[in-house]
Amino acid sequence: MIFETHAHYEDKAFDEDREELLASLPKNGIEYVVNVGSDAETLDKILEIADEYPFCYAAVGIHPGNTHKMDEEGLAWLKQKATHKKVVAIRNRP
Repeated sequence: MIFETHAHYEDKAFDEDREELLASLPKNGIEYVVNVGSDAETLDKILEIADEYPFCYAAVGIHPGNTHKMDEEGLAWLKQKATHKKVVAIRNRP
């Protein structure tokens, strides 16, 4: 079994072949994937991927380089995202 613990399949680099790539993972022995969010824009996409693919899960959080954009409203929004049924981790990187 292969468990990919830190992926970014929401990245624009996968726009052309994301569906094909993700569909191929179980066929190639990758049973679980955790997509890691890094900013507000990516969190919705990683949650969409988690909803669409049963083997994909999400880690929500904001990369330290993007924390300057967070305020109380943003933190409340992030907390709400963390309640998603497929969130398995909160990203916290000092």
